[in-house]
Amino acid sequence: MLSEKEKQSIRLRIREIEKKCRGEILVVLAEQVIPTRWVAYYSGLLMLLICGVFVESLSQKINLLLGMDHIAIQSALVAFILGMGYFLGYLVGRIPLVQYLFVPEKIKDLLVQMASLNYFLANSVSRTPSQSGVLIFVSVFEREVVLLVDEAIKKMVHQKQLDEIVGRALPYFRKGQWYVGTLNILEGVEGLLERFFPKPEHKENELHEELIILPSNFFLRS
Repeated sequence: MLSEKEKQSIRLRIREIEKKCRGEILVVLAEQVIPTRWVAYYSGLLMLLICGVFVESLSQKINLLLGMDHIAIQSALVAFILGMGYFLGYLVGRIPLVQYLFVPEKIKDLLVQMASLNYFLANSVSRTPSQSGVLIFVSVFEREVVLLVDEAIKKMVHQKQLDEIVGRALPYFRKGQWYVGTLNILEGVEGLLERFFPKPEHKENELHEELIILPSNFFLRS
């Protein structure tokens, strides 16, 4: 996703911006928000239902061929088919492309929004004394970007301006250009912070992290 050199470059860029204004910036790159296990379970259940329809028809044919005296064989065969159906469905549900196509866009958007809000609240971005925290949340697998700002910035900046910043950077993320996209959105954030929140005489770094990389399935992970 990002090389060590690119990670360091992003951290330095954030520090450079924070030296010129009152804002505090946190960039979070999450490899995947969609909970893989959920998709795999649902895929397995879907295949189980399909196999159930098939088994019902098959059971009637087995009865005709073997008769009721072979009920144990019939039951074992049905259990085997259902079990294999669920197992195959579960494996298919683990394929990244299937996961992406299986989950509706609205659900993906909701999961990304919930995950971004979770990290906005959990990493003190919403608790800076100046109320000028900024979270740039990038979901790599879903190719979604969320820009969240604290109360002081909300009072000065319209949501439309934030959406425009995300809109300019989103094409880079959709192409998999994570480094360029992150720098692009940082540039937009820098313009807003310099305009509305110039640096005070004394300023301390209120956030300990500038960049967090999250592994797959961090959200709702068991």
